[in-house]
Amino acid sequence: MTTTLTTLTAACATPAQLAHHLRHLPPGAPLLLLQDAVVMATQPRFETILARFDAYLLLPDVEARGLVSRIQKGLKTVDYYGFVELTLQTQNQIAW
Repeated sequence: MTTTLTTLTAACATPAQLAHHLRHLPPGAPLLLLQDAVVMATQPRFETILARFDAYLLLPDVEARGLVSRIQKGLKTVDYYGFVELTLQTQNQIAW
C-alpha cells in the first residue's frame, strides 16, 4: 500500500514551482490534479515532471474546463469513485 496521495488544486505558474511542490515525493507516487491544477496536464512544459509520478486527473474538473481533448498522453482520468478508490489505496493525503 502506498502511504500518501498528493492532491494539487491550483495550477503552478512554472515547472520549477511544480517541481518544488513535489520535491519530496518518490518517483511513481500517486498524484491527483483537481480543480484548476488540471490545466497543467494540457501544457507540455509540465509533462516531464508529471511523468515522474502516477498522475491522475479528476475528470469532472477536466470536463468543466473543456480540456478533455487536450490532456497529455500517459495521464489517467478518474471520476469521483476513482478519487475515493485512490484514497482507499493510500494511508494519508497531502493537499496543496
